[in-house]
Amino acid sequence: MPYCKNCGAEVPEGQKFCGACGTPIGEIANDTIQYNEPVVNRNNRKLKPCKVCGKMISKNAKRCPNCGKKLKHPFLKFLLFILILILLIVGFLKLMNIDLSSALSSAKKEAAEKVTSKVEEVIKDEVAEKVEDVKNEVAEKTEDIKENMPEEVKEIIKDTTITLDEFNKIESGMTYEQVVEIVGCEGTVMSEVDIGMGDAYKTTIYSWDGKGGFGANANVTIQGGKVVSKAQLGLK
Repeated sequence: MPYCKNCGAEVPEGQKFCGACGTPIGEIANDTIQYNEPVVNRNNRKLKPCKVCGKMISKNAKRCPNCGKKLKHPFLKFLLFILILILLIVGFLKLMNIDLSSALSSAKKEAAEKVTSKVEEVIKDEVAEKVEDVKNEVAEKTEDIKENMPEEVKEIIKDTTITLDEFNKIESGMTYEQVVEIVGCEGTVMSEVDIGMGDAYKTTIYSWDGKGGFGANANVTIQGGKVVSKAQLGLK
């Protein structure tokens, strides 16, 4: 079987050109063709068998000169494999980046909410404590001012209203003086009835403006010097 001395490819009888390297067969010296076994040429390019016909051809041949089968270069397969692998790696990294970004965003949001909640709680506690301190300080100073002011001023600014708590402390059988002590001021006489049979039958109704909404008030009925009934409207 003849082989091309230029590339070592198998050359069929009567073919004028090497099917692997294109070297003219009939226009060069007779030693271009040899009838020995396949050899390695000066470029160290080895032969390989065609996958279709089995003939020995150059490993760089693009088409088999015997059966005409178009040959696929192994480097192209390797390159295609590398490209697919790169695409898979890039896709995986993008997916991981999306997942990590979402996780980091959720973690940052949760951390921010916790910090905000903690700050609001601390501020709320501190404000409540400050408000309570101010209220106590104002109350103490108010009491000091009341104690040290002249009696004439005390009479002018005296609170003449009744609260629901004060009203609830008034009980049947109390004297008018005890009621005044609870309320802190005299009541206004709304009506007074005396049938001339002694103090035991003398009836007086006292009224106080109340602390609460518009029109809040309370009244206490004294008969025979003792509380016999009471009523209130809108006290707080």
